[in-house]
Amino acid sequence: MKCQIEAPGKEYPRSLPYCPPPEESRPPWRFWPHIVFLLVLVIGVESWLLTARNSQSQAAEPEPEVNPAPPISVSPGKVPQPEGSKAILARNTVLLETLGAWSASHVYQSYLNLGMLADAVAHQAYAEDEAYAILNTLTGLMQMMDRQIDNVSKAVDSEDRHALDKIRRLNRLLQVQADALVISWETGDQKKEEEYLQARGESWEGIREILGIE
Repeated sequence: MKCQIEAPGKEYPRSLPYCPPPEESRPPWRFWPHIVFLLVLVIGVESWLLTARNSQSQAAEPEPEVNPAPPISVSPGKVPQPEGSKAILARNTVLLETLGAWSASHVYQSYLNLGMLADAVAHQAYAEDEAYAILNTLTGLMQMMDRQIDNVSKAVDSEDRHALDKIRRLNRLLQVQADALVISWETGDQKKEEEYLQARGESWEGIREILGIE
């Protein structure tokens, strides 16, 4: 820094005057950065202490003892034995009796359904499309029944096969009635009406026999 003294009208060199040294500017002290640094430091120390304590506690705990599972003993008396011939015969008898009862109820209910459907169409209680839809459903059930009887007949003895043949005959008489009704509705053929009535009479005689109706 240069210090000069100006004299009026004349300049001449003189000894340098006293110039005090410039004051050093100190940066202002900041409060928040120091607080943040201290918080980070405290959190770090606490985390290190917690980690050290957990590791010491885990090392101090003994490992649990695992006892081996006891051996499983199987009693010879509890082992399932193969079915004998008497058990198989008893089970087959129950199945055949159930099939017979279901088949008898099927032919009886189908006989009633065909009769009520024919009367409803004769008295115009059903439209033609409704009557054909119901008759198609009944015919499909009869055909399914016929296939199942054929399958079972191959796996039974002659006596049971004879009983199933009666059910099959009645089921096919019901199908004859359904076919005769369709042709009679479409053409008004009198012969088909007579065929329907004849098959219906034969069906009822067979149903009375298997159900024991007097």
